[in-house]
Amino acid sequence: MADLYGQISMNTMRILMVSLALAVAGCGEKGGTSQVAAKVNSSEITVSQISNELTKLPPVPQDKVGEARRAILGKLVEQQLFIQQAVSDKLDRTPRVVEDIDAAKRAILARAYLEKIASGVTQPTDEDARKYYDSNPALFAQRRVFSVQEYEIVPQKGLSELLKADIAKGDSFDVIGNELKAKNAKYAARTGLIVPEQAPLELLPKLAAIQDGQTGVIESPKSISVVHVVSSKSEPVEFKTASNAIKQYMMNQRVREAIDSELNRLKKEAKVEYLGQFAKAAPVEIPGPASDKGSGQPSGSDIANGVAGLK
Repeated sequence: MADLYGQISMNTMRILMVSLALAVAGCGEKGGTSQVAAKVNSSEITVSQISNELTKLPPVPQDKVGEARRAILGKLVEQQLFIQQAVSDKLDRTPRVVEDIDAAKRAILARAYLEKIASGVTQPTDEDARKYYDSNPALFAQRRVFSVQEYEIVPQKGLSELLKADIAKGDSFDVIGNELKAKNAKYAARTGLIVPEQAPLELLPKLAAIQDGQTGVIESPKSISVVHVVSSKSEPVEFKTASNAIKQYMMNQRVREAIDSELNRLKKEAKVEYLGQFAKAAPVEIPGPASDKGSGQPSGSDIANGVAGLK
């Protein structure tokens, strides 16, 4: 769930650690109910704190857990010493630290609610994964990797028709490039591989229609691409191999949809007023997990990472 609310900056993370430790330090002085692992002057560090920090680490081999817990305890002791000195120097009362602690608290509470939403989302079943697999053969059963040369061109009036005519009469990829220069077209030239799970799903049928050694024009609302398929190779992925990656992708999609739905509900029910310099226009929405609806396609998604790693 670490990506539900974006990445916290290093500075905020530092303050977050301080704020959490300050809260624990205050409770520790009164005596906690958890088993005490160490005492630092008048404050206590508990076993539950260590266990909580351990869950934030990558999986630790069972025979290394004890060593990891001792290392965490050492860091918590060091942290507590810094915290106590900061409080002694009254740094916890400075405006910047107070604001940072408040920002960290707000981030924690927002993340906790997002995690609550996510916990209520239904996990995809094997049947769900199978339907997705069967409905996207270009990603799986008929998966092909393409080696291409490409010109990505800023659209101009009549340019697409001209490029299609050039290709129809047999102009080579290099000749088309020279013509683009002659027309002062804005374009970028690329050479490389197109891997299905890292490309927009709607691109794949158009790409598959271009035979090895041939050149074609693929249009989108914002660009025109002249694509020369140097070669392609069939690399199918079986359902058994792809199943877990598909489920993870589908789960992430469901979580995003649940968050979007809840955010829309909250916005409708809340009274939000923009004041001062922000009164004339609402703030611009910043793309993120809760607002990034995307195309619903697996470009750059967990399925891209998952399936790519299965080969």
